[in-house]
Amino acid sequence: MPISKDIQELLDNVIDTLVKWDMIAYLQLNPNDLVSPEDIASSVGRSVSEVKQALSELSACKIVQYQDDGATICYRFSPCKTWQPHIEKFTKMLNDRSMRWLILNYLIEKDGKSQNAS
Repeated sequence: MPISKDIQELLDNVIDTLVKWDMIAYLQLNPNDLVSPEDIASSVGRSVSEVKQALSELSACKIVQYQDDGATICYRFSPCKTWQPHIEKFTKMLNDRSMRWLILNYLIEKDGKSQNAS
């Protein structure tokens, strides 16, 4: 069973790293929370620098909403209408072990190809 074109588009343009995968999974479970990069890093077991980079990229893709009150920078899960259906489908696919393997394999192969091109 191949990955659908809309999920490939999501994996190519938004969830293109395992860090982002972890963050999307976390944020999908906590959609109304306003969280700091440090809180997310602690929750997903990633470094703060990795999380900050990924949040910056997810913000640019309009997946998370950036908020800075002058003292604290926080983010909220807020996918734009373009990506929302893709993310919902991605999240449902993660419940199926075979689909998780396909997604993981797709990301690993993609990462390997990008490293070889460098």
